Amino acid sequence: MRLSTLVVITSACALALSGCGSKGSAQSAAGSDTLTQTGMMIGTPAYECAPIDVEAMRWRADSELEDLSAIDIGVMPLPDDRWSKGKCGLKALQFMALGIPTVCSPVGVNTDIIQDDENGFIAGTEDEWVEKLSRLLRSAELRQRLGQAGRATVEQKYSAITQSPRVHEIFKSVLNPGYSRMNTDPIRVRSEEAIGKS
Repeated sequence: MRLSTLVVITSACALALSGCGSKGSAQSAAGSDTLTQTGMMIGTPAYECAPIDVEAMRWRADSELEDLSAIDIGVMPLPDDRWSKGKCGLKALQFMALGIPTVCSPVGVNTDIIQDDENGFIAGTEDEWVEKLSRLLRSAELRQRLGQAGRATVEQKYSAITQSPRVHEIFKSVLNPGYSRMNTDPIRVRSEEAIGKS
């Protein structure tokens, strides 16, 4: 029986996860032989992370939702470097939108998206990764609680419904320089004619 599935979306993320990779090994997150651990690596055709059995697959736009829906625990490990600090947290948001409990490195925007032990987990050290994944592997109730809270976070802060008005306001302010969000203090922009007269 597959009790829990871990996922790493990209090779860059994978390199940050406890030494796993094309040549490497990682200790069992659960620390117990009673749990079957299966990993899914989306974004590469081959991947090894002994002792976890890893199913590797290429990313596919036409089946992304179906592929992600098979996951029980989403992980987003990242190295703490300039490139990773510029990432937008999309993988975490994708997991959370699907109600998948998520564990992320405390890098970049991840700490804005996830409040540790409220709507997901933040793990900065190998010991924290092992401890937090172990807790999720052992508790269906915890997986459900964090998954539901993560979904609520996306609905309240990151969904198209909540973000489209913000994007609309930005477009209106760019396309209509005299437009002000409050409509009480219009932005005064000098036209080319006014500039020519001064």
